[in-house]
Amino acid sequence: MRKLATIILLFFFLEPSSAAGLGRVYIDKIDADTSWEGNQTGATPNSQFEISIKGVGSITVSKTTDATFENLPLGRHYLVTIKQDGIPKESFYFKFEDYKCNRLWLYYKELYGTWNLRESSFSCSR
Repeated sequence: MRKLATIILLFFFLEPSSAAGLGRVYIDKIDADTSWEGNQTGATPNSQFEISIKGVGSITVSKTTDATFENLPLGRHYLVTIKQDGIPKESFYFKFEDYKCNRLWLYYKELYGTWNLRESSFSCSR
C-alpha cells in the first residue's frame, strides 16, 4: 500500500514534458515592434496566426499572446499548419529526432514573413 501511495504522489509531482518520450513546442508571440511592410504577406499589427499540429490541436498567437504544445510523443512525425487571419500560409513536417532537444521553439521571422522551428535555448534535456 505504501508503494502505491508513493507511485501516485510521484505521478502528480513530475513535470509531464520532462518525462521520457515527451516533448514540447513553445510558440513565441509576435514582436510588437515588427515591421509589417517588408515581407509582402499581408499581415498587419492586428493579425492573428492559428498554429495547428495535426492530431494535437490548434493554438492562436498574436502580438499579445504566446502558447505551448505540450506532452508530444517524441517518436511521431508531426504536420504543422499555419494560418494568418484564417488564410493558410505555411505547412511543414517535423520530428523531434531531427533535433538535439525535446523542447522546440516556433517563432515568426518578420523580415521574410515566415515561421521557423528550432531547438529551445532555454533548456535542452533529452
